[in-house]
Amino acid sequence: MNELAQALTGDSGAAPTVHIVKGLNEELVHRVVPNVTHTIYEELWYLAFWQQVSLDWIRGVETPSPHNPLMAFPLKPPRRAGNI
Repeated sequence: MNELAQALTGDSGAAPTVHIVKGLNEELVHRVVPNVTHTIYEELWYLAFWQQVSLDWIRGVETPSPHNPLMAFPLKPPRRAGNI
């Protein structure tokens, strides 16, 4: 297995993703921090978006890039239990 495949499956030299995010709870990932542009949720969404686009390109699936990189961020937080 090559380094890219290992990184995507969490079996590389870096810490597995599940170990990095397992301590995060819903309140923390949606917390707005002063002078910080995006929440943890928004940053993870952005990373997942670009990872999917990259995987599509690798597979030969024609996937357009957003005209503006900010379009890869979610438009608004998802509904949460109690806020529906």
